Amino acid sequence: MYFSGWSVNPDPDYQLGINTCFNLPTKTDGTGGTTQDGYCNEEFDKLYNKQHSEMDETKRQELVQQMLAQNYEDTVQVATWYANGLEAYRSDRFTNFGLMPKEGGIIANQAGYWGFLSVERVEGSTAGGGAVNTGLVVAGVVVGVVVIAGVVVFLLRRRKISDVE
Repeated sequence: MYFSGWSVNPDPDYQLGINTCFNLPTKTDGTGGTTQDGYCNEEFDKLYNKQHSEMDETKRQELVQQMLAQNYEDTVQVATWYANGLEAYRSDRFTNFGLMPKEGGIIANQAGYWGFLSVERVEGSTAGGGAVNTGLVVAGVVVGVVVIAGVVVFLLRRRKISDVE
């Protein structure tokens, strides 16, 4: 039994692929493979190969949904909890976030930055207009501290070396 949490990329290929028979650990020493729970079903593998090469997006979505249903019905994983994440943003300043899935999906808890690729500033808003960018200030301070620390370490090591000679 294990507890896990994950999210998937816009393309579910990796998450589907780790549930194929190919990704089982070897029988000799248990190494190799990236399976999460030792799932192996030849019908699932056939569907995986089929969806992997399907060029029609609608047909591929149908195959993926069929695979997900099969994996769920085989009950190899028992979900004890589904996160209902809350997200907040300034809708008076920002718009056009990319949701995953497109209808009723999430913005930030995707595997990557996909939800933010299409964000736009609301016309007429003052988002970022003339304000100090806190991230740049913090980054600048961090870089400054690292440089000063590097100089101090260099000088101390140089002094130590000259004391030995």
